[in-house]
Amino acid sequence: LESIHISKSVEKIGKFAFFSCISLLELSIPPSVKIIKDSAFEECMNLRKLAFMDGSALEFIGDFAFKGCISLDKNKVIIPPGANCQKYTFDDENVINFHQNDITNVITNDQQKCNIY
Repeated sequence: LESIHISKSVEKIGKFAFFSCISLLELSIPPSVKIIKDSAFEECMNLRKLAFMDGSALEFIGDFAFKGCISLDKNKVIIPPGANCQKYTFDDENVINFHQNDITNVITNDQQKCNIY
């Protein structure tokens, strides 16, 4: 399973839905997804590309949703406008770079959340 086709009718990706899916390489989140729960893609260590499709309605990304995705270049992840993510969404690193509208927001784990608007 190198890529996942998520139906355009899906609004929520549940806890541990694809936990440790080590063969996953690419992931496109359709615009219908509003919530990605805790640890949904945790330990998908070969995930290299994460894209949120145009018109995304994403509101929330939970803790550790992408923790352990060590092949993912977090500097190239573009979080949709209006999405809220927990401070450990991508990992328990000290600094995570989020890109949005050609602006880099540096988020530290000292913050309660990384609210990106």
